[in-house]
Amino acid sequence: MKLSLIVSLLFLFGCVAVAEPEKPEVVNTSIIRVSGSQCGPTPSARMELDKLGEKLVASALMKVTPTDTLIVTFFSSPETGEWTVMIDGKNGISCMVMWGGNWRTVRQETGQES
Repeated sequence: MKLSLIVSLLFLFGCVAVAEPEKPEVVNTSIIRVSGSQCGPTPSARMELDKLGEKLVASALMKVTPTDTLIVTFFSSPETGEWTVMIDGKNGISCMVMWGGNWRTVRQETGQES
């Protein structure tokens, strides 16, 4: 009798666990953290990159949350190959989040119109 009760309880709890799986918690991984020394007014940050020979080569809109966006800007120097990626906030502050060397530009090919 005890054995059948234990087996029944185990089966019941096992069915409940299968019937109602837990939903995974959604974690926002798009938050970018930088130190204050990497940030400054957008015009000043762009002037500093210009002094280094880096020019704007691309920009894109990044969705941070369903309602918030930031602008990601890419700069590079054709002479040195140095590059910088900045995040431009709506508050007029930009932060340099990545930088490096050996920038290569790839030409996008488009199909011919028929």
